[in-house]
Amino acid sequence: MIGIKYEDSITLVGLAEKSHREKQAEHEKRKVRLIASGGGRKVEMTPKEGVYLLCSNRFRLA
Repeated sequence: MIGIKYEDSITLVGLAEKSHREKQAEHEKRKVRLIASGGGRKVEMTPKEGVYLLCSNRFRLA
């Protein structure tokens, strides 16, 4: 990533993961279940991988 310190990137990832967990918890509270908890399709990417992917695409050199 360009223009961001390593410590700042770690903080950014931590905040993204915390926000993701909070949103998932809120979503799970309101969710009407058709299948058992824990069933269904598994996620393809962790929040950490998502943040790094977004940042790397944003600062890619052409």
